[in-house]
Amino acid sequence: MAAEVSNWLQSSPESLSKPTESDYIEPHALVDSLETAPDSIAIIDLRKNDFVDGKIKGAFNIPAQSINNSVDDLYDLFEKADKEVLVIHCASSRNRATRVWGWFEDYKRSKGSGPQVVILKGGFNAFKDLENSNEWISS
Repeated sequence: MAAEVSNWLQSSPESLSKPTESDYIEPHALVDSLETAPDSIAIIDLRKNDFVDGKIKGAFNIPAQSINNSVDDLYDLFEKADKEVLVIHCASSRNRATRVWGWFEDYKRSKGSGPQVVILKGGFNAFKDLENSNEWISS
């Protein structure tokens, strides 16, 4: 899997936007948001072969390797669905998530407005390590 991600990173375009600390959401903060305003959040899980470990309930599994040509359509779809926050993650949210976050952020900036785009800090691995995370994970 690491080789596949590495090959994808080498062949996929860089984004203009680079995340800063404020572009991340902590796993416990995501749980809080899911408990208080679940309809305002869309979660995009970028994992492909490593998706078998389960997923955050309600997350859309759209592998990073197939998302580049659909970023604008997906962003517009979530915006029309009144999503206020798009949460992007992969297993660790270091490579795939930051690259795809950049594509979404570039598109958002070109539009001038729209849902906030954030990266799940530590990715799915950090989320599943939360105490009581099992209630938010499905297979």
